[in-house]
Amino acid sequence: MMETNRLSELVKSWLYEAGDRIKQALSQPLEMTEKTDRTDIVTNVDREIEQFFVNKIVEYFPNDRVLGEEGTNRYLEQETERTWIIDPIDGTLNFYKQQDYFCLMLAIEQESGESLGFIYELMRDELLWGGEASGVYLNDVLVKPPANQTLVEGIVSLNSGMLLENTFALQTVAKQAIGVRMVGCAGIGIKEVLLGKQAAYISYLQPWDFAAGRIMAKSLGIVVAEMNGQELTMTQRQAVIFATPATYEEIKKMQEL
Repeated sequence: MMETNRLSELVKSWLYEAGDRIKQALSQPLEMTEKTDRTDIVTNVDREIEQFFVNKIVEYFPNDRVLGEEGTNRYLEQETERTWIIDPIDGTLNFYKQQDYFCLMLAIEQESGESLGFIYELMRDELLWGGEASGVYLNDVLVKPPANQTLVEGIVSLNSGMLLENTFALQTVAKQAIGVRMVGCAGIGIKEVLLGKQAAYISYLQPWDFAAGRIMAKSLGIVVAEMNGQELTMTQRQAVIFATPATYEEIKKMQEL
C-alpha cells in the first residue's frame, strides 16, 4: 500500500494537471447537455476530466473501486482496499455560465490506510487537502481547527431552493445567522466551513459532493450529518449539513420546534 505522503503528492499532481487542462478548455466553446433540467447540466469538460482521473487511477491502482459523478462505476460490488470518489467539476452551472466559482473534488476512502480528501478551487489556486491523522492543509499551510462559532455569530451558506421552500426551517436559520450566502458549488461551501469562514453549509448532496469534505472535517472538529438524522450513505442524494458543533446544535433544535 502506498504511504500517505506519496499518495497525497501523487493526487495533488493529478489535480494540478487537470486544472491546466480545464484552463485550456475554457479558451474553446464548451459543449453543454442537460441532465434532468436546465439547471442540472454537464459539459464535455466534466466528462473529459473524470476520464482523465479514471485513467490515472487505473494506471497506478488497477484494482481500486471508482465512483464518479459522470457515470464511472468501477468495481463497486467488489471488496477492495481503496475507493475513489470523483467530482470532476463541482458547480458545473457556474463553470459554464461564469467560468468561476467551481472546484474539483477527489476523495480516497481506505480500509486500512488514512482516508484523504481534496477540494481544489482552481480559479483561486487554493487546494484544501488532508485527512484525520495527517491534518488538513490549504496549499502547503496547516489549517487549524476553526472557532466554534454560534449561529448568531456566523455566516451560513444555504441551498436556494431549500431556503425558498423553508425546508428544515431554513428561513428561521437564515434570520438567526449574521449573513447568508449562496454560491452554487458544494465544494466551495464546504471549504468555507472547514476554513472557519462560515458557520454552516446546508444542501442536498450526492456522495461525490460531500465525500472529500467529510474526510477533512474529522480532523477539524466540524460536524457532518444528514438533516433528518439518517446515516449518510454513498448510494443516494441526501440533505447534508457541515457546521461547527455549536451551530449544528442550534439548527438541530430548530428542527424540533
